[in-house]
Amino acid sequence: MRLIELKRGSTLKLEHAAGATVRLVDGEAWLCACRRAERMRAGAPAMLNGSGTILIYALADSSLCLEGVEQCDVELRRRGEVASSAPPVGDEGR
Repeated sequence: MRLIELKRGSTLKLEHAAGATVRLVDGEAWLCACRRAERMRAGAPAMLNGSGTILIYALADSSLCLEGVEQCDVELRRRGEVASSAPPVGDEGR
């Protein structure tokens, strides 16, 4: 079991999480997985059945519990951060 804290506006990206369960402990979040999107409710589990990328966006400061997966790639992007592989602003045409 892994507890993950998200600040409002943060995005959590999960890869290779098929078979896992995500439970919103508190807060508000939006889950996008396997061509469906839904608002998460505190205490209600969400089963991750697909093999694609799962995105969880924090609508408010939130706590999530991730269980049932041994190996999973987790990337947390805080509000306003840019992926490290993205070119710096203004360097697109160079």
